[in-house]
Amino acid sequence: MVSPSVTRARPPEPQGRSPGTSRRLPIGYRVESYSPQRARILTWGFTLLGNASAAEPHAYFGVIHTDLVWRNRDWKIASTRGGFGPTPKAQTPAGPIGGFDVLELAKELRTYGVTP
Repeated sequence: MVSPSVTRARPPEPQGRSPGTSRRLPIGYRVESYSPQRARILTWGFTLLGNASAAEPHAYFGVIHTDLVWRNRDWKIASTRGGFGPTPKAQTPAGPIGGFDVLELAKELRTYGVTP
């Protein structure tokens, strides 16, 4: 399922402010741990940031660990932690949530399906 923040229309910018964008797009995910009460998901994707007056748009690759808990018959986000990388090169140095071999990571990730 695609995050609502990816597909939701953005409200107009207040007067006097330059229009900008901040979009997050998932590339793939991996279930790192699972039990009936908890799960941890790693998502690799990119974020597009920029605005018309101060910053040309740039895309940044990153990973996010999302910890989920099963509560009231539904999965709830307990916490998220992310960082930049890995960018599309063979190996990335260790960062706040570790280093990655992009080719190995790409083999392990599942792609997201599109839901109507």
